Amino acid sequence: MSTQNEVLSLILDKQKSIAGLVPAIEKARLYRGKGGEIMRSVVSRFIECVSLSNISLPEKIKHSLLDTLNENMRHPNSQIQNVAVEAFKHFVLAYLGKTTNKGALSFW
Repeated sequence: MSTQNEVLSLILDKQKSIAGLVPAIEKARLYRGKGGEIMRSVVSRFIECVSLSNISLPEKIKHSLLDTLNENMRHPNSQIQNVAVEAFKHFVLAYLGKTTNKGALSFW
């Protein structure tokens, strides 16, 4: 039992660090200056990977990630927009709703 608790604790700790990564990047203002556009693409791809992994996220972090994707979808660089759109598709499915058997989104 102790080993299972330790593994669970480790998983929860990792999920917390993963969830805090994007806000930490934004707080450090890594979107500015050289490499800022690359960081935007990387962050969108990271959000896509988190979504595909169905990592448990607090509501506050979900809202923050959604804001980041919205920001990146409005960016003038089309490559950043495309990566953000792809991430948004997976984010919506993982955290905002599920699809019905006909492909429509169900939010309940």
